[in-house]
Amino acid sequence: MIYNVITIACLVLLAIEVLYVALNIFVKERAARISFVREFKNGKCAIVYFTAIPIYYMGIYYADGQKNVWDTLFDTVKSVVELVVLKYDRKSIELLMQDNQLYSTAVYICFALVGINALLLAFSLASQHLWVFFGAVRAVLNGKSTVYIFGLNEENKTIYRSEKKRNRMLVATLSPTEATSLYQENILFSPLPNEEIQLNRIFSLIHFFERECIVVLNTGDDEENIKLC
Repeated sequence: MIYNVITIACLVLLAIEVLYVALNIFVKERAARISFVREFKNGKCAIVYFTAIPIYYMGIYYADGQKNVWDTLFDTVKSVVELVVLKYDRKSIELLMQDNQLYSTAVYICFALVGINALLLAFSLASQHLWVFFGAVRAVLNGKSTVYIFGLNEENKTIYRSEKKRNRMLVATLSPTEATSLYQENILFSPLPNEEIQLNRIFSLIHFFERECIVVLNTGDDEENIKLC
């Protein structure tokens, strides 16, 4: 009876996390969704590992009731730590899983959430870089001409959003905060460190692919515009 009560409590906690993750990923707007995923590296959804503690404790205790509380707790912590690196210890709790279907369900849901947590953590660390990389690759490979918009300002953002038929890329020397803001606004920006390197890349693309490129110079600084020309 006590196993079922604790298992149900664990299932409730796991269900809350499932709803929490689903709402933040599938319901919220892009900027809020990106912020949520990026915060995974701060341990935002560590609740699944805390929920794994009573799950493993029950299974280990059920398998060997002769162990004292501290030995059982030590084995529990060891198994939960291994979960962090995606090492699923099913063997130590297998007996209770075989005897209690409800408990077995809780274990599999917990394992699934640990895997999802790991994927979201990896995505939170690399999502912006992957988005920029694949956006740049798509602009090269899809055969369309590209509009390169030089300068970071609201006018250029408006130009970017109004261009629908061609590839678009904003080019500017960006701080990490500015790059993150553009990512949240779904504005593709150049992965290259500055405007001059991007210009050299444009000429290389024109020479190699013989493809039309449109350059908009609107840095907000006339001297900078002339320099880029």
